[in-house]
Amino acid sequence: MRLFKRIAIGVACVPVFLFTLFAAYELIGMVVNHIATSMQTSRLEKTLEKELPAVEILGSCSETGNTSGTGNHVDMLSVVLFRTELERDGITRRLEPFFRFTDGWSCWIADAGVIKREHKKDRYALSFFDKLDAPAELTNCYILYLNESAPFPDNIEGH
Repeated sequence: MRLFKRIAIGVACVPVFLFTLFAAYELIGMVVNHIATSMQTSRLEKTLEKELPAVEILGSCSETGNTSGTGNHVDMLSVVLFRTELERDGITRRLEPFFRFTDGWSCWIADAGVIKREHKKDRYALSFFDKLDAPAELTNCYILYLNESAPFPDNIEGH
């Protein structure tokens, strides 16, 4: 009788153990994804400071999760608002060795004034602009936008 009792307790504990293991994996994945997003944003700021002359970082924001709302995945979104005397094409040429500006979706540079005008039209599409502490005067200001897949892309945070 004792043997059956021990087996029953063991069988009852297996689902609890498996659920705890799954929950721990998901929590660790969330922590790692957030750390990776912070590192990505920091890397953007440092690259701008190193590669562009007389650059002034005006603000940055980051977001971890399903940033596009188009599926069950986790993204790392980093946005940096900066000011420099260079034109957009010059900025792009200097940063091309570090970033892929190929698709216009995951990595791009835009004039901050244009983004501000577009944001007024569609607050949802450019919602990151609300998180930036943008100055009233946006002359020579640009936004560097980078959205990449997280290290744990299938994490619960993206669902």
